[in-house]
Amino acid sequence: VDLFGAQFGWMWESEEKLTPVSASVVNEEHVAIVQEAGEKNWWMYDRSMPDNLKIYPTIDEAIMAKPQAALLITDRLIEAHEKVLLENGVLYRPKSIVLGIGCNRGTAMAEIEQVIDETLAELCLSKKSVKAVATIDLKKNETGLLELTAKHNWPFVTYTPDQLNEIPMQNPSETVFKYTGAYGVSEPAALRYTNAKELLLEKKKSGNVTISIARVNFEEEVR
Repeated sequence: VDLFGAQFGWMWESEEKLTPVSASVVNEEHVAIVQEAGEKNWWMYDRSMPDNLKIYPTIDEAIMAKPQAALLITDRLIEAHEKVLLENGVLYRPKSIVLGIGCNRGTAMAEIEQVIDETLAELCLSKKSVKAVATIDLKKNETGLLELTAKHNWPFVTYTPDQLNEIPMQNPSETVFKYTGAYGVSEPAALRYTNAKELLLEKKKSGNVTISIARVNFEEEVR
């Protein structure tokens, strides 16, 4: 249980229930598994999955089944009524969220991080599920972004204007194109990295920062 998803970089929210949930798995008790995000190819063994491990399409269905233990894989914050599964359950955070970021030159790391924290909270998404920060290559030496990604050990990916312009955009901007050569930064950067067809959050501007958020499409390789 403590190594579940480790090959993908999944993190558990809390280690409190690792031991009792592991005991439930070993003792062949009914263990519910619910996955809302992340890589799907986590069963890495040649043999079939044991019958006591049961996959449910939703958390509500898992709750109704009254399992002895649970494994939840999601990038969203758990609602109050869902926490019953965590009484003997482990919550895993897959690396599934990509932040497309644009900012004015010289924007401090603290301001960028505040916008990220506020935005993730608004969308009920976990910061532990952030996989990477993506932007335009004009920002590859932006101190605030470099400090932020180093602090959290997030990959920092940049794209050329041509690469960003290849991505269909909901909100193309002639003003952004005039200054950068790209019709957008945060939206196409997030979409390009994730191979997603749509954004979880379209362009949101707050102070000196623009942010867009997309969920990784694990059916295709990220680029």
